[in-house]
Amino acid sequence: MKAALKKGQEDFRHSQSESSQQTIENLTKELKYVKSSKAGKPLGRGMTPHNPNLYDSSISEDEEEVKINSDQEEEETDPAAKKLALLESYNKKILCMRAKLPGAPTPVATPNGYAQSPFIDEIAKARIPKKINMSQPHMLNDGSTNPYDYVAQYKRKMWTLSIPKHLLEATMCKSFGATLSGPALQWLISLNPGTIPNFAALINKFYLQFASSRILEKHTGDLYPITQKTNEAVRKYLDRFNKEMISVKNLDVPTAIETFRRGLTYKSRLYYELTRYPCNTFEKVRARAMAEIHVEEDDVS
Repeated sequence: MKAALKKGQEDFRHSQSESSQQTIENLTKELKYVKSSKAGKPLGRGMTPHNPNLYDSSISEDEEEVKINSDQEEEETDPAAKKLALLESYNKKILCMRAKLPGAPTPVATPNGYAQSPFIDEIAKARIPKKINMSQPHMLNDGSTNPYDYVAQYKRKMWTLSIPKHLLEATMCKSFGATLSGPALQWLISLNPGTIPNFAALINKFYLQFASSRILEKHTGDLYPITQKTNEAVRKYLDRFNKEMISVKNLDVPTAIETFRRGLTYKSRLYYELTRYPCNTFEKVRARAMAEIHVEEDDVS
């Protein structure tokens, strides 16, 4: 009885090992078939076609139907459209990689309006007379000079030209770009298309953009640091004071007279003269200073 039981157990183990070995061989063949089908290689000898019902019972009928429909849609799509989409994806990847490189040129953000003029159509389509040539102006402005002085010089030069009245605005606007360089020229090109209706709007934007380059206006109080140096002649002191005084836009005459008197050498003849007999206009101060200058020059001679 025990011998029969032992023999039965051995037969059962043998049958189990054979079935497991057969299952492993089937799975190995299936794996080789999947790899060969993905790589596009033909099946080897002894390999059976793939049958999902034998080894993959988890795939439902709905999933098989969706898979079949997706395969049909891929077959129906245009190969040219596929190639175009692939090239666009590659282009986006390359642009993203270039943006991360330091110093790499950035692509144009708005390619449709990049070549358009910042002026309105009435100005952009106007033809400037050929006799007006601003390609070689007296100077090129890169944005570092005083914008008010530069615009004044530009207007003075344009006034010397005979421009027809109906082309005046267009000529003033389109010729202004020929006098710019560097950051100033880049600023003009970067303006939005069709946003400049006339020359006044262009100049206002120019003033706002380069306001940091504007020279601050001088006030009458800025004349106080001007003083007569030791052994300096009254003529040289008067010339230095006049040079600074004419740059003051809104001059306060009483303050200018006081600053001139305080700047003189203490206890000098002109200082005593202006202190004893105050003047109400700067012309009188200049007349007394000239009298002192004549005395000094006579002493030297």
